[in-house]
Amino acid sequence: MATRKPTQQTPKAFFGEYWNAMVEAHKAERRPRNLQTGHLGTSKAPRLIDGKRPSSTDLWDAVEEWWPIQLLQEAAEKRDAEGFKRILSDFLRNLHAFPPKGVLVPFRWKRGRRKETENIYAAWLESGRPETDRRVCDQLAKQFYPEEYTEPKKDGKVRKKLRDRIRATIRRHDAERATKSR
Repeated sequence: MATRKPTQQTPKAFFGEYWNAMVEAHKAERRPRNLQTGHLGTSKAPRLIDGKRPSSTDLWDAVEEWWPIQLLQEAAEKRDAEGFKRILSDFLRNLHAFPPKGVLVPFRWKRGRRKETENIYAAWLESGRPETDRRVCDQLAKQFYPEEYTEPKKDGKVRKKLRDRIRATIRRHDAERATKSR
């Protein structure tokens, strides 16, 4: 079943296609570099680039070349709103700049098992739209959920859940089809 909370996702699943680039960038950041870090508003030494105090133009150029910004640009170019939001959320969290509630809307998750359920519905249609009795649902369960269906259980709860899942899939797709044909 699809998980919806970021804490229930692996980082690789959460960041998707951007994960490998993030891992490589984090590794590269751990290597020694020429920047001496300082914090704005503190008495620490100012950040230096190539041994001299940078202008704001230099800083903006450096920020533009920084990997989180490049990933954000890549997500924006792909028009990947969800990927952009996830990268931005991680970026802000790492800066300890947590946006107020409502700034970043909740993450969207792919709901259901679309390809799987479409295949179940198509197989049911091909068999002539029979009544979704136990026999028909068991046949579809064997076809689409072979591991779960053949799993040895002392009670029939697993098979009943599979039959219920198949009935719900067929009912849902039939309702969608009826709505679209109006």
